[in-house]
Amino acid sequence: MQMPILSGIQATEIIRRELPKERQPPIVGVTANAFPEDVQKYLASGFNSVLTKPVQKNHLQKSLEAFEKRCSGSMKMMEIDS
Repeated sequence: MQMPILSGIQATEIIRRELPKERQPPIVGVTANAFPEDVQKYLASGFNSVLTKPVQKNHLQKSLEAFEKRCSGSMKMMEIDS
């Protein structure tokens, strides 16, 4: 995961370390590096899911639906707190 200042792994590790668990967003990585060892490295650093390029709409939709189901209670709390 390459980004201008931090790598996706560095950014994810900071988010996971510094935000309280109830405030942590789902993190879906998007990468062209689809080797199993790369995917495992991303997941181990705190990514919830990894999609490979080119992103297929149905894979993205399934990932988002899974997070919506898992986070629906906490997301409602976040909306109330905001």
